[in-house]
Amino acid sequence: MVLLLTRKDLESVMDMKVCLGAVQEAFRQLAMGNVTMPGRVSIPISKEQGHYMIMPAYIRGEKTF
Repeated sequence: MVLLLTRKDLESVMDMKVCLGAVQEAFRQLAMGNVTMPGRVSIPISKEQGHYMIMPAYIRGEKTF
């Protein structure tokens, strides 16, 4: 099942300070070698003249933020 969140959904549970803290912690975990992050996947959608891009990553261990 896919869960799609709108900007309004995210803003209702996360403010910019919390978001920046999460990004900072993610980069800290990356620097410590706790992140698996394959390259970005890009799928061209030529009919719509666009691309579907995903940037998967996984942080090992307990929830940190």
